[in-house]
Amino acid sequence: MLCPACQQPVHETAATCGACGFSFQDGDTAFGAPPLVERPVTDPDDHLGRAGRSNVLQEVADFHQRFPQCDVTLLLLSKPPQAAARPWLFWLFNRGGLHSVMEKGGACRRVLLWIDPDTRRLAAICGYGLEPLLPAQHLRDCLQAASDHASNGQFARAAQAFLRELSLRLTRLHFDLPRTY
Repeated sequence: MLCPACQQPVHETAATCGACGFSFQDGDTAFGAPPLVERPVTDPDDHLGRAGRSNVLQEVADFHQRFPQCDVTLLLLSKPPQAAARPWLFWLFNRGGLHSVMEKGGACRRVLLWIDPDTRRLAAICGYGLEPLLPAQHLRDCLQAASDHASNGQFARAAQAFLRELSLRLTRLHFDLPRTY
């Protein structure tokens, strides 16, 4: 895996990054208590609205029906002003109670889409169980599919576009795996 702060390789069980020293304890000190995160959608300020939330929940259900081994979570949260996005999102993914102890390491096949409603910025992270199969470029393509909607404040459409692109990527992966192995 790559360190969320400096992007240098680090072993997933390492307590700190050997290159920059980033650790979860540093995150705990810098970011405080993790916000309350609900699966599959966290939107405490109701940016989605009732219809948007319903549409996103249906898209999540459709995705989960196609890929029952994967979980997705959408967060519509403002990050702390002092926090750099990448380390904060990594810290929240690991400290926010999104997965059980049994889903740690390679068993974690969750994709987290974060939309900052203040800046309309998007980011995504996937669990260690998906990292070898879902290259960073695929996540960037999924984010690109959603970015116009997010920049226009259409957060439900952004989440739906992200999930549809992710579904396409995973479907292609499914068909490419037999050729690869």
